Amino acid sequence: MIKPRIGITRKSGTLLTTQETNHGRYRVRVEEAGGLPVDIMPPANASADLIQEERIQGLIFTGGGDLNPVLYGEQNRASHYIDDERDRFEIELMRRALGLGLPLLAICRGFQILNVACGGMLLQDIPTPPHQQHAAKDGVSAAHTIDLTDGSRLQSLLAKSPIAVNSRHHQAVTRRTLGCPLVATAFSSGEDIVEAIEMPGKAWIVGVQWHPERIEDNIGDSFQVLFRDFMRATVEKSGLK
Repeated sequence: MIKPRIGITRKSGTLLTTQETNHGRYRVRVEEAGGLPVDIMPPANASADLIQEERIQGLIFTGGGDLNPVLYGEQNRASHYIDDERDRFEIELMRRALGLGLPLLAICRGFQILNVACGGMLLQDIPTPPHQQHAAKDGVSAAHTIDLTDGSRLQSLLAKSPIAVNSRHHQAVTRRTLGCPLVATAFSSGEDIVEAIEMPGKAWIVGVQWHPERIEDNIGDSFQVLFRDFMRATVEKSGLK
């Protein structure tokens, strides 16, 4: 079978060793699921052209620094490591991909890109307390449970709720800041923090706030099913055999 070409976003320029390791995890998960990883980064020509030029058949939007709050109409109160070039590029790329109905898996920062591209906003810093810890501490992922929404794609794939996830974010999507027409399909247990989103309709569009690619975070390969189903949808959409 011809392997589908999966675009994986990343920041431009030379990556630090830690960044290279982090990015490599996405590539490995794609390869394990049967896809061909293709790095996608700014600067580039119009995103509309890039998808065709690189023959991208599915996209993974990856983790990274915070989005510039100007993108959702706010002043910067608690956003860090902003990369305006990457922000502009990925927002445009996301909107183009949504218009094409490409299968999309949006992870952590990518989850937030998906929400903002659909007109949503972000809570710039999760207050702890009263909320539980969501950000990594000393490089170690936080851990908490999430509750899946009945009838969601995620529930059908993961088959149980609540479920433990690894967490490395200090910003969040909430019920109030959710973009339209996205649907929240998981929440941090006992909190109004959205942990997964899906797009209604036939297209395979899923965003998760945790890191399914980081199998060393005491999650093993429990979320590889996400990558496999994403790949199944990509093969089906592109008509590959």
